[in-house]
Amino acid sequence: MKRYLWKGVRVGDFLVYGDECDGVWRVRVSVVDIKLVETSTGLGGSSQVSYPYGLTAETGTVRVVFDGHDEIMNLADLIVFDGLTFIELQKAWTEYVKLKAEADRADEEFLTLVRKLRG
Repeated sequence: MKRYLWKGVRVGDFLVYGDECDGVWRVRVSVVDIKLVETSTGLGGSSQVSYPYGLTAETGTVRVVFDGHDEIMNLADLIVFDGLTFIELQKAWTEYVKLKAEADRADEEFLTLVRKLRG
């Protein structure tokens, strides 16, 4: 996603996540302007330490939910959701998986032949 769009991202927005390992997913933004708070108890009582990720509009960091996962991601790694784009990406992912499986089979056949000819 382009940086100038980050400031418009809201909780509940849908985006697209895709890579060569996980495929294509529609993700929902669950938290913007993330700040985690850790409470610790010591001799002087309890204290809270926060680790801010920064404002989403500046850092692009959001928490998203997809397929039962809750992850922190950067908007630079996500795509603006559009139904046609999502379908196009799913088709490309399906073709990628099919071609990768064919390549893996060809690779295995080649290596089997090499091992056989080596004796």
